Amino acid sequence: MTQYSDEFKDNIIKQMLPSISKSVRQLHNETGVSEQTLFKWKKQAKSSGLGAPSGNGTSNDKGTFRDQ
Repeated sequence: MTQYSDEFKDNIIKQMLPSISKSVRQLHNETGVSEQTLFKWKKQAKSSGLGAPSGNGTSNDKGTFRDQ
């Protein structure tokens, strides 16, 4: 089983957030991390509140992950 550093994982998760919104497939192709692992990281990030709205009140600030 491959171990990834927290820094690497955080960087990948940031790329899934709305400002970049890379798909799991695209990140898999770029990094070689399995799609299953990427979906797991995405799910964990969602449940911990990453990707929650920023709360600035704008109607187009969804602040959520794009579903792939």
